Amino acid sequence: MAEKFMNPVTFKKEVEVVISPQAQKILASTKYSLDDFKQWALVEQKISLGGNNVSIFLEAMFNKEQTEVKEDGSTPSD
Repeated sequence: MAEKFMNPVTFKKEVEVVISPQAQKILASTKYSLDDFKQWALVEQKISLGGNNVSIFLEAMFNKEQTEVKEDGSTPSD
């Protein structure tokens, strides 16, 4: 069964990317522009989501379900 997951899944999707003020300040002190950084970060580096991201996702979904339980008094299994 593990062989089913040997190849990465690649897809294109419109996303919102935030470049922090800290990153902008650091770039401002170099010869490189924000566009140079965006090109490198998004085209050359790509965005990779791994096991750590799945762990964070599962924690967020658990927390969301717990919040929903508190708001309406039901449990996720109801």
